Amino acid sequence: MPGNLYGLMTAAGLFFLFLLLLALASPVRVYGKLTRKGELDHIDVRIVGLYGLLHYKVKIPQMKLQGAMIRLHEQISTNRAGVQHSKEQQGKIDAENVQRFIEKLKHAVEVTDNLRGWVKQLLKKVQLTEWKWSTTVGVGDAMWTAMTTGAVWSIKTTMLGVISQFVLLKADPVLQVQPVYQGTYFQTEWHCTAKLSMFHAVRSWLALLLRLKKGSHGIHVWHHILFK
Repeated sequence: MPGNLYGLMTAAGLFFLFLLLLALASPVRVYGKLTRKGELDHIDVRIVGLYGLLHYKVKIPQMKLQGAMIRLHEQISTNRAGVQHSKEQQGKIDAENVQRFIEKLKHAVEVTDNLRGWVKQLLKKVQLTEWKWSTTVGVGDAMWTAMTTGAVWSIKTTMLGVISQFVLLKADPVLQVQPVYQGTYFQTEWHCTAKLSMFHAVRSWLALLLRLKKGSHGIHVWHHILFK
């Protein structure tokens, strides 16, 4: 009987270890999509982990510029091992929100030892597996449209060059700029897929905890930044 119990415990331990290794080897994928056509905006962000068991999605089907404020309509849905939850809410981005976010970042820097170094180490493990960005633009004048097209190309290539300094590009980026000489028009569509292994995600989170300065209430600060 003791031998059978020991065998069952060993088998259970090995099975648990197998599941743990399988989970750590799974990728965390982030899918981003942004579309703007005229004055209509649409943003989608999806985060998928543990082979699809964890699913988080934020959808912003509507953005309106009102003076110095941007109003948002958000649709948020989560799926955890088949248990789904969704909600809708109204949000806004204004000077006060931006200032509050900057203050949160300053506080995070204060309670974390070498936060910039931690961010760089994390981004080195991120793989960019898709980058597609197409834009159609016209300003009503052939010469100015040609100049605007060149400026858009420059912005896109510069942005991609900066990003490639921090993350790993695993796919050839697709950039397109189409001029419209017959009138005023603007449309842009951007797709991006990034991948990070669960192992590196967990290790980075543990490394962040180790960087928190003693007596600074760092965990409370980061919880407030991420979830409030």
